[in-house]
Amino acid sequence: MTRFESDPQAVAELAFDSDPTGVVPIPVLTMHAIDDPVIPVEVDFVYRETLEKMGAADHLVQTFTDEHVHPKLSTPQYAALLAALGEWIETGRKPSPQGINDTCSGFSAMYGELCLFVPAYQPMSFWSRVYPRTP
Repeated sequence: MTRFESDPQAVAELAFDSDPTGVVPIPVLTMHAIDDPVIPVEVDFVYRETLEKMGAADHLVQTFTDEHVHPKLSTPQYAALLAALGEWIETGRKPSPQGINDTCSGFSAMYGELCLFVPAYQPMSFWSRVYPRTP
């Protein structure tokens, strides 16, 4: 198998463009399927860890769903996240994954789809699944 050496400038440009900085001054809600076939759920571990290192973890609420798809998750979940984000912005009260899940049931009836949040789920370390990038 042919191996190629990394171009240091390309590696630096990729890191600049895609590595999270942790500089997050606004509320952020995320949703990720636990069994996403395209992007492993463990990337959320890295995002949280990065925000924690920068002292911005208070601006983050992560949610996870029991789904096996990547492009579109269950509709009521998006509605619950948007409602939670709006309330967080308006009131300053940070939502919890459980609270978002509880709100989702009303949207489930409205959209005729299930809410598949797993409120207690926490992803394992990214490095438990992916080898570290080396320069």
